Amino acid sequence: MVEYTIVGDTEKYGTCLIYTCGTSREHAEKVLERMLNNPDAEDKRVMETHSNIRINDVAEKDQWWNDPFLAN
Repeated sequence: MVEYTIVGDTEKYGTCLIYTCGTSREHAEKVLERMLNNPDAEDKRVMETHSNIRINDVAEKDQWWNDPFLAN
């Protein structure tokens, strides 16, 4: 199942994961909307070092944050 993330680009590391948003594209769009138009303190901190903030869809095989080995 596809999951959606918010990613942004950094000079030092390239494209980096900012938030995981689960399987709802609608939820990811709301998170991105908040970040761009009504950012909270964490959003503001992230936006200081990231540019080109956007939604990314991730296939199940590439969802490393759901790997049970890494979770334990």
